[in-house]
Amino acid sequence: MEEHFPSDHGFRPEVFEKTYHEIASLKSRLPEDAVVSLAREVINRVSGRSVQKKRKALEPSSIQIEELAFALISKNERAGAELILGATAAGMDIDTVYLRYLAGAARLLGELWDNDRVTLVEVAIGTSRIYSIMRASNHLLFPQKKVSQKSAVFASTPNETHTLGVRMAADLFRRDGWNIDLMMGQSHEALVEDIELSPHYLIGLSSAGRHSSAELARLIIALRISKPTAYIMVSGQIVNDAPDIVSLLGADGVANDFDSARTTLEGLWDRLEAGEGL
Repeated sequence: MEEHFPSDHGFRPEVFEKTYHEIASLKSRLPEDAVVSLAREVINRVSGRSVQKKRKALEPSSIQIEELAFALISKNERAGAELILGATAAGMDIDTVYLRYLAGAARLLGELWDNDRVTLVEVAIGTSRIYSIMRASNHLLFPQKKVSQKSAVFASTPNETHTLGVRMAADLFRRDGWNIDLMMGQSHEALVEDIELSPHYLIGLSSAGRHSSAELARLIIALRISKPTAYIMVSGQIVNDAPDIVSLLGADGVANDFDSARTTLEGLWDRLEAGEGL
């Protein structure tokens, strides 16, 4: 008999399963240093969110946080998610569950990793599950906002030098009446911060090829955590050069030319305008 999560509480198990298997497959195709970078990205982004909310009356104990951390790297891929759902069912409010409990477990995993008490393989598994849990429940923490003006951020992957395509795309969309913010030549941290603070919920990311796969994957993971209700489209030469990688990034759309980009963004805009969650 197929096992089920004990209680959904708005948690989307199908999103958890899909995201977890995509991110695990993606990591298997990347070099070890890229896997390390992605694991650090999840740990730092998720644990960093814990300072953004005031403390609540019902807090997870250190024992609970430790139990969750080890559940996230156990052989049971659902164990961590089941503990999260159990805490929700027990009355812990949703902000505390994710911004204290899950964030605390992410921070502890980072400490265990730094002290060589867990392996890179374990941390890669644990961070994939943390990311998947966040993706499966982001609509609970961050309700989708309705928007009224056609607008988007277009950005090139950090360290990318081939930017003519994204510049041209920005000009063509502006000609069509879109409000486009173009961001290029920025570091990873600066780009994530600027996109997070921007008023836009459509993000077009351009990558020039397979060589930038790791940077693009890291950027998407960072944006999914820092701006979880935004829609992301991937475009550029990477769509043709590395379709196997692109299919595992969890993007909301892909485009390999201007016409497909226009069709894709128009469709995502319709969903955003209707207030549809991811």
